[in-house]
Order: sequence, then structure tokens, then C-alpha cells
Amino acid sequence: MFSDINWGSETVFREQSERAKDLGISLGILNTCLNDVKCSRTQAIEEIIVSDGGSTDDTIPVVEKFAKTKDVEIKVIKSSPGRGFQQSYGAEQAKGDIFMFLHADTEAPDKFEHAIVKCLQKPGNVGGCFKLVFDVEEVPERYTC
Repeated sequence: MFSDINWGSETVFREQSERAKDLGISLGILNTCLNDVKCSRTQAIEEIIVSDGGSTDDTIPVVEKFAKTKDVEIKVIKSSPGRGFQQSYGAEQAKGDIFMFLHADTEAPDKFEHAIVKCLQKPGNVGGCFKLVFDVEEVPERYTC
């Protein structure tokens, strides 16, 4: 079960999972961080792409400041305006094969990367979404009935 594994690499989990499956061993995945394993919000994230559709606010300086605090590649790309264009162009520029689209004023839930992987591990799942919650102290009058 444990021999000939590429220990210390990003393939350990996949190799062990495949080995367990080949041996008929049922595998349960725990949503736990261990002391000897680096657990961070960006651990499973290969890159962050900000697809800017021509914003006139401080998007670029905000992204540059944010990038200095993270240990992951962050790049800004220019696209045509419009959410669909921006998402499509961002996906075309991405290295990975799992994408999370997040609007600029949205915050991802804790351990979101684990939830995404867990969702995509279920047979037949090719995507998913998180529940949307509005975090406002007061609803502007124009949005009330």
C-alpha cells in the first residue's frame, strides 16, 4: 500500500487514493488539517486570475497590494467588459482544470478549496456552486419592495 509512492510531492494523495481503489480499500476523506501538513486558503490554488473588463476604480492597485500578501501567482488580464466575456477569457488563460469564478465584491467561504475538490470527486459532478448570502447592514431604499 505504501511502497513506491512519490512522497513529498503534490501527487501523494492521488497515488494513495488510486492504490487504495486498486486494492479494494474503502477510502474516507477527512476535512482536517494536520500539524505536519501546511493548511492555507491558497494551498490548493495554482493561480489567481483577475479578469478586468475595463474597470475605472482602483482594481489594479488593490490586486497588486493583495498579491504581495499571498504565496500564489496572481495576474491581471484585460478582457472585453461583461461578466461572461471576463469569465470566458479568464478560463482560456488559466493553467489548471478546476476553476472558481468569484465576483470582485464576493468573499469565498472558509475551506472553499476543500469543498470544491470534495464536490468534484463525486461521480457525475462536473461543477457546483456555493450558497449566496448578502452581507449588508442596511438595504438601500431603491431595492425594497
